[in-house]
Amino acid sequence: MDEKLEVVIRRMGEVDLLEEGGYTLETGDEDIDEFLSLEIGVPILIFGTAFVGKTTLCTTIAISAVSKGQKVLYIDSERGLNPRRLRIISKTRKLRWNLLTKRLKVMRIYNVDSIVRLVEEAYENQFDLIIIDSISRPFLRELYAKSIEELEGKYELLTHNIYSRLAYISDKLMEEDRSLILVSESKYGKRKGDKFYIPPIPFPSISVIAKIGIGMFIKKGRRFMFIERHCSRPAVYESNEFLEFKIAEHGLEYVSRVCIDRDKICYYLPIS
Repeated sequence: MDEKLEVVIRRMGEVDLLEEGGYTLETGDEDIDEFLSLEIGVPILIFGTAFVGKTTLCTTIAISAVSKGQKVLYIDSERGLNPRRLRIISKTRKLRWNLLTKRLKVMRIYNVDSIVRLVEEAYENQFDLIIIDSISRPFLRELYAKSIEELEGKYELLTHNIYSRLAYISDKLMEEDRSLILVSESKYGKRKGDKFYIPPIPFPSISVIAKIGIGMFIKKGRRFMFIERHCSRPAVYESNEFLEFKIAEHGLEYVSRVCIDRDKICYYLPIS
């Protein structure tokens, strides 16, 4: 049998239940990595309020991937990725700058169609990790219209076009254990019972591509993240568990795991 055909059968046929897998994308902080468990080859959605740390999270993931020999494409549609910040984080992690610039490609693109075309090219060029930071800003920028009818038509057409193309590329990346991260800004509402946070992002049909969803928000001047969906561990709807973090010179830094109930923040204390 042709060798190439055998590879395709293994990827698309029966699943090997004895294969452990479990390789993860990392931030450089062991406690945060253990909480997030960002599996390689699984599409990820990172969403949250403005200035909460989404770009810093993506930057640390990108730098960690580069340090492990991976080839990374970072699409910056909001001019949020600062080269000086990259230098600082890479220096604190003792990662050579020339190695980072060799394996990390940063592109500033503001048109959603151009972004998707670049993702398609990145797949063909064998990038291991593709980060779109963010997909929400260029998506919303396309939706200018003179009437509600025109707006609805644009929204439906744009959503269908972007979803079909990103879903196809996402499936191809998953088959080859390569990763796609989508970033979106969102404003939070609350579920009935005033307990759980939900992600009101501008493209819910596109967000279903992601198998892992990480939410981020600021409450009482503190930064938190939570698991909105995950393919191998409970989400916030079952666990009501959040992680408090802060932004440090080297990237993200773990503070504590917490439980949030309305306006109460309850911390877990270690018992010796």
